[in-house]
Amino acid sequence: MNARLRSGAGLQEAFEEQAGHRFAASRLTAGRILTVLDSHAGSESGEARHRAAHGIAWACAVAHDVGCEPTKSLEAVAAEYARGRNAENLRRQALAMPRATVRVLLALPALTLLLGEAMSARPLAFLLGSATGHVVLLAGLALQGAGVLWVRRVTQRFERCGAGAVPSARGG
Repeated sequence: MNARLRSGAGLQEAFEEQAGHRFAASRLTAGRILTVLDSHAGSESGEARHRAAHGIAWACAVAHDVGCEPTKSLEAVAAEYARGRNAENLRRQALAMPRATVRVLLALPALTLLLGEAMSARPLAFLLGSATGHVVLLAGLALQGAGVLWVRRVTQRFERCGAGAVPSARGG
């Protein structure tokens, strides 16, 4: 796109070329730009393309209103988009370890019971066959459930945080 603009094409013409058809009106809207982005979409989410379309529309409007070279505005939008993708990848990587840890911790009680049965310790008979076993089983299930909810809440708070945002210690 920038090469086309540098060779003298206007914004409208460059986007029409990318879209493969002419637009009915001369105004570049976020919707039209989103259509072009959707036709060239890779693995980016719809939300990422939506944000990019609005950024490009804004850059095109600024370039038109101010009369500056559109390539500089579009390069700034592209740089911001790349930073956003990098931040999202870093968030996803940061959450991978806690999620894997939760999966392992969820499997440990079942593995412990299987190992106990294999060693003839009869943990299931204890847990299901006595009042004390029922109390221990309920306490274990409650603690495991609380742990899962706690980790889920922490990871969801982290996912909701925007780039550079730090969640408060009080849940906000």
